[in-house]
Order: sequence, then structure tokens, then C-alpha cells
Amino acid sequence: MQMEINPGVSSLPKVDVIEQKHDYIKSRSEYSNGFIMISEIKADEIKISINYNLIEGTNGVFTPDFNSPNHNFVDVK
Repeated sequence: MQMEINPGVSSLPKVDVIEQKHDYIKSRSEYSNGFIMISEIKADEIKISINYNLIEGTNGVFTPDFNSPNHNFVDVK
């Protein structure tokens, strides 16, 4: 499955590696507009957690809905 997320800014995020093993990476990306994405990457799966719900555009690209916080989001900061 492929999914494209446009974070709403053109600058690169501040990325912190939270945990890294030979078969696992957990990182936190924070963009200048406040959008946060937590990524957990394993060989066979990728899990993404974000602090705002997403809106799908007509072109199939998802963008954060800054009027709709994701209340299930748990920050690792």
C-alpha cells in the first residue's frame, strides 16, 4: 500500500531517532507548522502515528486537518 502525506510546509522536519536496533527504528518528525509524525519501522511493517487527522485531497494526497486533532495520538517527546 502506498500513501502520500503532504505535511503542509516545504521545509524539512526536525527528526529525532527515539530508538534504533538492527531490525527496528522509531523516530519523531516535527514540522514547523506543528504537525508531528511518529514512525515505527520494522522489516515487514511500518506504523505511523500523527497528531492531526488527515483529509484526502482530490489528487489522493493526504494533508493534516489542523482543525481536527487526533485525540488518540501519544507523543514520545
